[in-house]
Amino acid sequence: MRVLVIEDNKELSYNIKGSLENEGIAVDVANNGTDGEEKSFINNYDVILLDLNLPDKEGIKILEFFRANKLNTPVIIVTARDGVNELAKCLDLGADDYIIKPFQIIELRARIHA
Repeated sequence: MRVLVIEDNKELSYNIKGSLENEGIAVDVANNGTDGEEKSFINNYDVILLDLNLPDKEGIKILEFFRANKLNTPVIIVTARDGVNELAKCLDLGADDYIIKPFQIIELRARIHA
């Protein structure tokens, strides 16, 4: 399995990377939206973990871009935004799941496998 983490918090992104790699999952990291979009279309991923608060581009706009350009890779939103309206909007735009920070890596791993 191969996962892309699009997360601007470098410490968090590398903690996720290390934890998932310990589970035998290959992980690439992009620390901004532009790099994440590029990697998403160059490489084949089984799952994309997408933060909503990125410095160069809103995660919702990236999700819209993915779906408008027929990128059907499952996307799990990983965010500190805990409002139900934000969650519903992301799911309506094509996100496959939504997990709120802080989270336990065991829950994230289970959602990735689901």
